[in-house]
Amino acid sequence: MLDFKVSNTVPLVVNQNYGWVARLNQKSGKVRVLERMTLPEAPTTWGTGGQAYGTSADRKTMSMDLMLNVYDGTVSKSWDVVSGDPAGRYHITVFIENAAPLQFEFDVVDPR
Repeated sequence: MLDFKVSNTVPLVVNQNYGWVARLNQKSGKVRVLERMTLPEAPTTWGTGGQAYGTSADRKTMSMDLMLNVYDGTVSKSWDVVSGDPAGRYHITVFIENAAPLQFEFDVVDPR
């Protein structure tokens, strides 16, 4: 389980962690999740930790089909800011099997 502080902004600082947490009606096991992330500009790279993924033609949107573990009724996914990530508004849509889609929007901002 990830421990996030709720925020609408993420500092554009390399290694800054961000992500999402969702509460489910399922206490444990695994769920299939489709995560779609759209950035304001194409990043230098989509680092997915070796997970298979697809991108839109303009490379601003990435989609991953995952099996995630459920811990105590929650499922989560995290990312790290890396060199080449753009500042601006990020959109993450999460499709979890047997649940309504979730939307997360936040701004990645240069702290200087």
